[in-house]
Amino acid sequence: MRNRFVSVLRSVAAVVGGYLTVALGTILTFNVLVGQMTVDSAPLQLILGTIGAALSGLAGGLIAGIVAPRFPFAHVAGVLIFLIIDTALVVAKGPGPLWFDLAGSSVLAITVLIGGWIGRARADALARILKDSGITAIFTTEFKRTQETAAPTATSAHVTPTVVAVKDTAGLVAKLHQLSGNALVVAHGDTIPNIVKALGINSPINIPDEDYSELLIVTLGDKPQLFRLHYPS
Repeated sequence: MRNRFVSVLRSVAAVVGGYLTVALGTILTFNVLVGQMTVDSAPLQLILGTIGAALSGLAGGLIAGIVAPRFPFAHVAGVLIFLIIDTALVVAKGPGPLWFDLAGSSVLAITVLIGGWIGRARADALARILKDSGITAIFTTEFKRTQETAAPTATSAHVTPTVVAVKDTAGLVAKLHQLSGNALVVAHGDTIPNIVKALGINSPINIPDEDYSELLIVTLGDKPQLFRLHYPS
């Protein structure tokens, strides 16, 4: 229940935070730094305004991806819904040409998507790190964010992930002990310590909720060993 609540709260914060970042960035650009733009604005003002809008959109996409990095494109889509509503309101009451308003909104939308793509690149980084690791099995929980994180690695290794209930630590550990090759387990910050302990590691593990860079390698045997690494967040 706690995992689901935190997931929902983080998703809401990602969408709202991303949209507010875009909104505040455009307000700062067009109300303070550059001024209101029209189709008749000077070329320099148009260029500076476009740059300001692009940076605002990129920052909004990045915020959405950073706050909820497990499933960045879904949260970017939420930000885009707010931008579509804003665009509709501007077009409805704006005196400017339709193409001009749509062009400005397109700059925001494209750069928000780029920000989300940067968030998605984090999961791809994991796939690159594990490319030559001989992964023969992948385990995720029933939550979408773990499945999205594992997806690039699953594609690269040609392995179909196995979903194990987040509370079924004993079942997961039993499956791991039955394997003869290397496995990737994508779980949650508050369940990974229990999994590592069940695999025979006595060292306490603490993973903060906001930390998504942990890469724990456990080698099984008479004396299980733990290697704690970090990959780019």
